[in-house]
Amino acid sequence: MARLLPKGGRLMDDPIIQKLLADNGWITEAQIAAFEGVEPDTIMQRRSRGKMPNHFKVGKTIVYKMAEYVEMVETDRLRVKNPPASAQASQDLLDGAA
Repeated sequence: MARLLPKGGRLMDDPIIQKLLADNGWITEAQIAAFEGVEPDTIMQRRSRGKMPNHFKVGKTIVYKMAEYVEMVETDRLRVKNPPASAQASQDLLDGAA
C-alpha cells in the first residue's frame, strides 16, 4: 500500500487536506483559538466540558463545522474576548484568514 504522506508527516500539513476542510466549511481548534485570541488549551478545555459544537478528528487535529461554531458565537453561547465585526469575521474564518 502506498503512503499518502511522507514518513513522519502529519495529515494536517498536507495542503490538499487543508483546502478540502476549508472548502467544506470545517475549522480547526487552532484557527478558533487564533480567532478568539486565546490559547489552544482554552478551546480544548471547553471541548472537554461539552461547551463546543460537535467535532471530529482528522489525524490528531480536532475540527468543527464552521456554521455550528459561528452559530454558537452569534447566539452568545460563547463570549469572544475581542470579537471582530461579525460579518467580516465569519468571512475571514471561511476564507482561512484566522
